[in-house]
Amino acid sequence: MKLFDVEYMVSVIPRLIPSFFEVTLLCVATTLVVGSIFGFLLALCKLGKNRVLRGVAYAVTDVIRSMPFIVMLFLLYYGLPKFFPALNALNKVYFLTLGLIIFASCRLSEIMRSAYEAIDKTQMEASLSVGLTPPQALWHVVVPQAFYIALPNLGNLLVGMVLETALGFTIGVYDIMGTARVINANEYGAHNMEIYVAAALIYWVISLLIAGLTSQLEKVAKKDRQGGGRKRLLKGSEQKEGVA
Repeated sequence: MKLFDVEYMVSVIPRLIPSFFEVTLLCVATTLVVGSIFGFLLALCKLGKNRVLRGVAYAVTDVIRSMPFIVMLFLLYYGLPKFFPALNALNKVYFLTLGLIIFASCRLSEIMRSAYEAIDKTQMEASLSVGLTPPQALWHVVVPQAFYIALPNLGNLLVGMVLETALGFTIGVYDIMGTARVINANEYGAHNMEIYVAAALIYWVISLLIAGLTSQLEKVAKKDRQGGGRKRLLKGSEQKEGVA
């Protein structure tokens, strides 16, 4: 008997990939969209002048960030149906996605807040001085620079979300790890090493793709930061002169 059957490992990979598109990718994409909205709202509260909202936003973020994701997942999956029995009929993927959204929202709020505060306040003043309105200055000057600063952390967050979906198998979600466990059970553990190495390879490739995409976005954002900001300021100045 072989210690490690490479051919079997390769044959398992095509059986695991569909679960990535059906579960993992769907969860991560939904989390990015919904989590960005709630993360933005939390960041606004943290940057706002209202002490109550700012205190609540920081308190929520601290509590969630201090809790292991698997604990949050269990609280949602086992706790919510006790108060709302109708939730027992929901697909388990919804609980996994909800947990990811909660975690991502808090992390994104910190990424957005820190990126915004890293921008020199004179950037906004200079934009307003050449005729841009506050929304235009925010969108065309501040946001591109904040996005460039936040990109590395956003890439790390995205990789983290993909890896955290692997915990979905603990509540019966058939993602990559859940499918791997089913295949392993059907094989009576005869090829457990090959199966889990195949799963690890898929996660590794996905992480490399995200890292590569993040790197390319950083290069594009860097060029835009170096040349685009000046062009927008000049355009705003021309508009101001034209109105005058």
